[in-house]
Amino acid sequence: MVKFRFEDRDRVPHDEFVGALGLDVADGPIAIAIREVIAARCGAAAETIYVSDATDMLAGNMLHWFDDGFDPCEFFISLEKRLGTKLDMDWGDLPRFDSGRFFWKVWPGAASLGDWVKQVAPMIRAAM
Repeated sequence: MVKFRFEDRDRVPHDEFVGALGLDVADGPIAIAIREVIAARCGAAAETIYVSDATDMLAGNMLHWFDDGFDPCEFFISLEKRLGTKLDMDWGDLPRFDSGRFFWKVWPGAASLGDWVKQVAPMIRAAM
């Protein structure tokens, strides 16, 4: 699989990213932390991650020591470190990030990073 070249993109500042989400003001710092964690897993600068990015494309660009793709446990631990707090929730409570398939079983993910962040940020804030 050819990896996406994030470095070729225009950079979008955090305030524009958060503004495009239309979140509660209190969720802004959480949205930025989510963006930074996703960017780090993709080996990209946070400002090159867009609200409109397809979650499947992002998952396909994530780097892990064992495999590629979105790992909700790894994301959750990285987010706790980034926020500097232990979250009072289980990583399994996060909504599905990317789509998947196992033989005949197919499960949908969020259509875009923005859609996913809109679901997750209020959950994270409630767990802080």
